Amino acid sequence: MKAAGDVSGDVTVTVKTNNQGKTASVTIKVERVNVEGVVITEEDEELEVDETYKLTYSIVPSYATNPKVVWSSSNASVATVDENGLVKAISPGNATIKVTTEEGGFTDTCEITVLRTYTIMGLVDTSGTVLNTDGVIEAINKTAARGLYPEFTILDITGNTVNMSSNIIHSLQKANGGSLNIVTPLGGIFFDENAIDKIDASGKTTGITFTDIPPETYPKFGECYVYEISMTKDGEKHPTSFGATGPKIAIPHELAEGEDAAKLKVALVYGDGNALMLRNYSLVTDEDEETAVVFEPPHMSTFMYMFHDSEYISTDSFDIVFVALFLVFVLALGGGVAFLEFHPVASEKFMNLFDNPNKPPKRPRFPGRSRKNEYDDYYNNDYYR
Repeated sequence: MKAAGDVSGDVTVTVKTNNQGKTASVTIKVERVNVEGVVITEEDEELEVDETYKLTYSIVPSYATNPKVVWSSSNASVATVDENGLVKAISPGNATIKVTTEEGGFTDTCEITVLRTYTIMGLVDTSGTVLNTDGVIEAINKTAARGLYPEFTILDITGNTVNMSSNIIHSLQKANGGSLNIVTPLGGIFFDENAIDKIDASGKTTGITFTDIPPETYPKFGECYVYEISMTKDGEKHPTSFGATGPKIAIPHELAEGEDAAKLKVALVYGDGNALMLRNYSLVTDEDEETAVVFEPPHMSTFMYMFHDSEYISTDSFDIVFVALFLVFVLALGGGVAFLEFHPVASEKFMNLFDNPNKPPKRPRFPGRSRKNEYDDYYNNDYYR
C-alpha cells in the first residue's frame, strides 16, 4: 500500500491526432523519492502573550514524494501550534515546537520563549501628546491583573517631544514590572521598573524632550554629537535623579568615515561647559544591523558623544576615588605581608587563627547583600563598558 501523497509508479501518456485519430503512447516510470530530513526555516523566537508566529519548513530533498508533516508543542500551556505551523503564545515560559515528517519520522525544533512583558502601544497627536489616557490606563491595569509586565510604548515619528497624563506614569509605577518606552526621530529612551519609580509625576502631565544641539556650541571638544534630553512636568523642565537605576537612552548613529567605535566616549555636559565622562555606554548593533549609542545616565541633562580623545573630558570622580582606595589597599596588604615575612612569631599567631575551629576567620562580605547584587547587574549588562 502506498503512503498518502505517494505518486510513485508507472504513468502512461497517450497522444492522439485530430485528423486521422492515430495514437501513440509512452510509459514513464515515476521513481519514489524518500524523505531524508526536515528543517524549520525560522530561528528561535521570543513572543509576548497573545502574539502569533508563523513557522515554515523545508523537506530534504525538496522534491521528496511525501512532503507531509505534523506539528507539536512540548508545552501547550505556554505555546500552541496548529497544523499549518502557526504558533500562538499562551502564557510566560518556554516551549519547544517540533515538526515531524509523516514519512521516516524526521524532526526539527524551534524554541519559543514567551515573555512576561506585554507591550501596550500608545498613539500621539501632532503635538506629541498621548491620546486616550483612560484606555491606556485600563490596558495597563488589565495587563498587570494577568500577572504580566505592562510596557507602554510610544512611537512619535513627527516630533521629539512626548507628553502624557501623569496618571499613566502612576499606573505604571503601581504595576509590577511596569515600564515605559519612548521612540522619537532623534532617539529613544527606556525606563525599566526601577527607573520609572524615580520619575517625579507629581504634576498633571509628564514629558520627555530630545533636542539636537549644534556641535559648534562646544568647540573645544572637537568633532562631537550633542543632545539635550529633558524630563518635563506640566510643560516645564524638571530635574529627575535616577542614581544607579537610570533609563537607557539610545541615539541612532552610523559610523562616519574615520570614526573608530573603540574610541567612543559619552559624557555629561554641565552648564559651565565642562564635561564628565560616563562609565556605562556602548555602541550597539541590533538584529536589523542598525547601530545606536546606548548609555544610562544618572539624571537628565545635556550629553555628548565622540569617537576621539579629548583633554577636556573629566573622568568620573567615583573612578578616581576607587582607584585611590584600591592602591591604598594594595600598599597596606603588601606592608602586612612584609611584616609577617620578617616576624615569624607574629606570622605563626596569624596562621593559628585559621587553624582554631572555635574562631574561624570571618569571610569578607560586601556591605548590603541586595546592593551588591544590584551593582553586579549594573556592571555585567552587555550595554555597559
